[in-house]
Formats: sequence, structure tokens, C-alpha cells
Amino acid sequence: MKILVPVISLAACFPAAVFAQQPVLGGAGHMAFVTNDAGSGSDFDGSFHFEGSGLLKLSPNLAVEAGVGASTATEDSGEDNQGSYKIEVNSNDVFAGLRLDVPLFGNFDGYGRGGLLYYHSEITFHEDFF
Repeated sequence: MKILVPVISLAACFPAAVFAQQPVLGGAGHMAFVTNDAGSGSDFDGSFHFEGSGLLKLSPNLAVEAGVGASTATEDSGEDNQGSYKIEVNSNDVFAGLRLDVPLFGNFDGYGRGGLLYYHSEITFHEDFF
């Protein structure tokens, strides 16, 4: 299943630098609308993906970060001369790891993170015959 670039993306970020001279806490929240294209004439509805995360600064360039994400159900349904079907896909994830911030130039920073990700996806298929 290929996922296209999110069409709508809203973010509320609270940079750790706002909280104190030596930042300690920060967080972010994201919402995106995702369209799915599984090919072969399928027509999955779009779904919303929500994600929230928080971080704890251990040093100016190193932080521990954790978060959760969830998507609303996306479905495809159809009917032919033998019956009908409905398929629904749900997904959730939880992640935690270390984040390394690197100053690039001026007010721009880059970061990389590594850690663990638990991803759960559930597919429900219902079929009726005439």
C-alpha cells in the first residue's frame, strides 16, 4: 500500500527553548489527512492521523523523546453480481528513543532520532454473498 504525501498538516510545537535558559521539557502535536492508493481499482477513503510527542532534554543537544500516534479507520467497499465486501484498516503506534539536535546555521537546527517503534495495524474484512 503506498501512502501519498499528507494533504493537510497542522502542527502545534512547543520548543523546549521557550521554557527556560537551559531547556528541559518540550512537546509537539500533529494532525494530517492521508490518502491511500492500493492500486487495482481500490478506492480507500482518506483517514486522519493524529500524533503527540514529548521530550526531556538531557543536555543542550541530547533528549529522550516518546510519543503515540493513531489513525482513523479507512475503508473500501464494493459490490458485484455475486455479493458485496467491506474492508477496513486501523493503525496505532508508540515510539520512544533518543534525539540528537545539531545546529546547522543561524536559527536553523537539524535533528536525528533513533529508538523503538511499536506499530499495530488491524484489517477487518466482511463479505456477503447474494
